[in-house]
Amino acid sequence: MLGQGKRPYCVLTVTRICRLPTKLRYLIFRIHCLKTVNFTVSYDPDGNLLLRTNNTLIQTKHCYASILGSYVHEFESGLEYVGKGPKPRMVQSGKDLEKANNDKLVKSTFEPSAQNTDKQALIDEATKIQNKGGVANKNLYNKINSPGKKYLP
Repeated sequence: MLGQGKRPYCVLTVTRICRLPTKLRYLIFRIHCLKTVNFTVSYDPDGNLLLRTNNTLIQTKHCYASILGSYVHEFESGLEYVGKGPKPRMVQSGKDLEKANNDKLVKSTFEPSAQNTDKQALIDEATKIQNKGGVANKNLYNKINSPGKKYLP
């Protein structure tokens, strides 16, 4: 449809915002339609948002932030850090920790949340911290427990 020189009648826009004081980043998705249509918005495993109408792909937006999960950073010193969020947050977190601790990041591992919700990502993060001995473990950069700890059995 887009390749035929016609203007699309539905457009997906993505706005990134940052909420203070938590500094959490959110994405707002808006769909503008020139006529009434049934549509679906979904994403694929690569983080592409897909806007479809009548099973026809109208638009694709690349946006990893729609996929939530937990991650583990491994550093040259042998210390680790466990976090949660989308892939861009994982990348930024690694850079921040590398700079703050003067410790080279060796490896980052991202695991998508099964339900793609903040709550599930928090639970995954808390579970990983607990499995590594908790925040008392001197081999973790984590200094506080994840808020997801309250959801653990």
